[in-house]
Amino acid sequence: MTIQNLTVSSPVVFTLTEYLHSMGVIIESGSDFVAYENALKDQPERGPIGPRFTPEAINSRRDRAFWIIGRSPGGEIIHTQAIRTIDLDGQSLACHLDYKIGDYISDVFDHDQLRYNPGPGAKSINGTVCYAGEFWMKGGDKGIRGKNLTTPLFRLTMAMSLLKWSPDYIFAVIRTETICKGLAARANFLHTEPGSIHSPLVEDGTEIEGWIAWVSKEDIEHLMKLTLNSRLQLPGAAKELKRKVA
Repeated sequence: MTIQNLTVSSPVVFTLTEYLHSMGVIIESGSDFVAYENALKDQPERGPIGPRFTPEAINSRRDRAFWIIGRSPGGEIIHTQAIRTIDLDGQSLACHLDYKIGDYISDVFDHDQLRYNPGPGAKSINGTVCYAGEFWMKGGDKGIRGKNLTTPLFRLTMAMSLLKWSPDYIFAVIRTETICKGLAARANFLHTEPGSIHSPLVEDGTEIEGWIAWVSKEDIEHLMKLTLNSRLQLPGAAKELKRKVA
């Protein structure tokens, strides 16, 4: 299910991609994570690919993950995202993360001293669950950071995930200093659990805290009905999206 196919079949995806295009972000997506890795080799400011989105982590199961790359009109990569389903094996997200949290944290953190403190929401999350990561926007004069595009970019990923998998929940891991700047609200994660993750940096031992942020399928369906701004009226498109995933 490519972005081209989705723009034809989903008014929501079409509206969001057209809006982003009008703002100078040309969206492409795919499920080949070797291609994703190769595309990002010349993006040192973005940082390494997260451990759950390497080609080895996805392996041959391309049906379980996809990436989004945003390019400038000149072809430069200015945005990335990725999302994948995860196997909870009948457990809650809290139980899964209790022994798998290291799979969601990069090697710049000391995994031996990594601590996970589950919140009440994570203890009740189960079923079909997706993990969202790889979110990056290029800064500077040629970038898009600070241009109020976080909401449509995340909402696009949620809409595509709803069409592809109809997940019960989507969650993300976000550092405290980032989430306190309002990223969770702008990204449409309606629920957050502070103090979920603690780990020192390998380089200097600085203690870093992270939060778990999440939305339910009902939350996402609600978000699809909202207007991003005066130029984006989504209610009609949301009805079509809900019909397609019912």
